[in-house]
Amino acid sequence: MVVEIGAILQDFTIIMIVASIMAMVSYKLKQPMVIGYIIAGMIIGPYTPPFSLVSNFDILNLFAEIGVILLLYVVGMEFPIEKLRRKIIAIVWGENFHLVLREIRSNEIRIKMV
Repeated sequence: MVVEIGAILQDFTIIMIVASIMAMVSYKLKQPMVIGYIIAGMIIGPYTPPFSLVSNFDILNLFAEIGVILLLYVVGMEFPIEKLRRKIIAIVWGENFHLVLREIRSNEIRIKMV
């Protein structure tokens, strides 16, 4: 598939403008910027009526995957490591409890299927 560089730049520009506007709105409302970025993704998405802001959905999908990677990076950078260190015991116990419950539940489902 051949895509013109002009269309890619236009789509990227629209994505960056909408993301910047939503980041400023979320900052003014004293909300996390992540919420602004998620709302920007909903506005830009291909299912936003009555029209789509982006012309090529394959490029939009590529930008969305890159955006998720960067979003996880930003969330990880904003998370205070000291808070995680203080709660490490509760996290480990909670995860082990979750694994045990999941294993019990999957065994119940397997038994019902037989």
